Amino acid sequence: MTGAAGDTDRALRVFERDSAAACLGMAAAGWALSGWRWDVAGGVLAGGALMGVSYAFIKGGVGGLARAIGGGSGPSRGRLRGVLAIVKYLTRYALLAVAAYGILTCFHLHPAGVLAGALSPFLGALGQLVRMSRARSRAGRPL
Repeated sequence: MTGAAGDTDRALRVFERDSAAACLGMAAAGWALSGWRWDVAGGVLAGGALMGVSYAFIKGGVGGLARAIGGGSGPSRGRLRGVLAIVKYLTRYALLAVAAYGILTCFHLHPAGVLAGALSPFLGALGQLVRMSRARSRAGRPL
């Protein structure tokens, strides 16, 4: 792909890769720093997995919304699609809440690890921000 859509797809792939690398790195660091406790590393990986699922939901929802807007259906059909989209959205996040509850209570993973794993998309976005600022400074343009 070329143009803006290709750049966006590439940026999303880099973000996804950086987020996964941050999650794996934090899991390894948490495992080593906690005295080789598996519940900390498992918590980081579980938190990262929850965020990955949430990201996939958001990405799919945005794509579905773009298709619905471009569909050109009648008003009653569009209203039904809107209601179904809201129900789907709420159901997805209810399932994420149940999964988080299960991670903490059934598997007894460390809550700080889960929180650290949930921060992995933030670190992935931070990595892209640093790369963009370095590229602009090399080109001689201020941010």
